[in-house]
Amino acid sequence: MPGTGLARGDGPAARFAWYSLGWPLRWSIRRLSANVHHPEESGRALARLVLDPALEGVSGRDFEGPTEIRSSAESYEEAKAAALWEQSAELVGLGREEVVRRPGTAMPA
Repeated sequence: MPGTGLARGDGPAARFAWYSLGWPLRWSIRRLSANVHHPEESGRALARLVLDPALEGVSGRDFEGPTEIRSSAESYEEAKAAALWEQSAELVGLGREEVVRRPGTAMPA
């Protein structure tokens, strides 16, 4: 998202392209996709998700801006979720005995 410093860690050519072309590209892409926003728009949508009393207790749902949407089909694939869980636990250094819960399983008693 242009305006957020997203490309600050990229090389000089990539940063130049991002900062020079980011805003015009955002304008063009916005005509093709409704899910391209200015940082202020994204900030308002995020603040609503955090502060709106109507959304209190809402969890596990996806939003595109202010609109609730259905998650991708891939997000419902339990085998992929389990593999991601295992890989994540390994990457943060958790041993098998430290992994408390796997997706799709109940919490231990």
